[in-house]
Amino acid sequence: MLTLWYKGRSRAVVLAAVLIAAVFGAAPTAAADEAVAKVNDTVLTGSDLEDAIGEIIPKAVFHGSLSPEKRASFIPKAMEIMIENELLYQEAKKRGMKVDKKRIDDAEKVMIEKSGGKKNFKAALKRSGMKIGDYEKKIERSFIIEDIMRQEIDDKAVITPDEVKAYYERNEAGFQRPEARRIRHILIKVEPYATEEEKAGKRKIAGEVLEKARAGEDFARLAWDYSDDPYRVKGGDFGLMHRGRLDPGLDAAAFGTGVGQISNVIETIYGFHIMKVEESRAPEHLALGDVSQKIESQLKGEKLKRLRESLIEGLKANAQIEVYSR
Repeated sequence: MLTLWYKGRSRAVVLAAVLIAAVFGAAPTAAADEAVAKVNDTVLTGSDLEDAIGEIIPKAVFHGSLSPEKRASFIPKAMEIMIENELLYQEAKKRGMKVDKKRIDDAEKVMIEKSGGKKNFKAALKRSGMKIGDYEKKIERSFIIEDIMRQEIDDKAVITPDEVKAYYERNEAGFQRPEARRIRHILIKVEPYATEEEKAGKRKIAGEVLEKARAGEDFARLAWDYSDDPYRVKGGDFGLMHRGRLDPGLDAAAFGTGVGQISNVIETIYGFHIMKVEESRAPEHLALGDVSQKIESQLKGEKLKRLRESLIEGLKANAQIEVYSR
């Protein structure tokens, strides 16, 4: 299931990260009981806002590495998430949606494990000012929101083979694998702070290596002996490189040198380069089977976005929402 605001993480796990942060002293951005918004008859507080912030930056909250100013910059987005969560929750409750107690118990077990045991779990609850019953209600609420999102968004975002095929046929001309070259590469590195004399010395080495390569010495061996590139351990083998993937100067040389030929010395900000072209592959038309999964993923992402926007817009249109200045 694709969850929409926290990229696949269970809300239970997100909430766990927020609570674990309390053990390590992450500072809240709002007083827990301070009213920050109202959705229909429900007042939302600083505590709710903290949960929403945790959905955006749980790892940063966990490590307590963000400055108060940086955390504050996330408040507008967190406010939006908090209100949308509440709209979803209220809609789910209207429909009579409930959560099995076992799911809550299992989530609590996950929290205890992630906290490092019951002692740290209790410490987290204490630091957050939350009782176990409050925690379980938060978990239940999270699952209810998760369930309505699955029902109204994830389960409806189905892409059929016919849709994939139709998209491919509309855009067939664009499905091309670019021209590619298999190259070996030698880099004689020049440090950014090198003097002109040092640079000239490196250029001389590169010229000598080029002479050796063109005289028939094994290019892979030369790469091992002289190259400052990490690929030296592979004999300088870059593998297949598609046009446009390299530095412009290197790209022009790679695709302007014949198969079996060795380029001139090419200068870039990194130093002096020599390349040998070992294979050339022409541009290749991609069949539907080559790209169907990519197309399906793209179309599903677009449909998920549309469904989510439609659902939230509909809920907002029938709700009374107030946001209090802070």
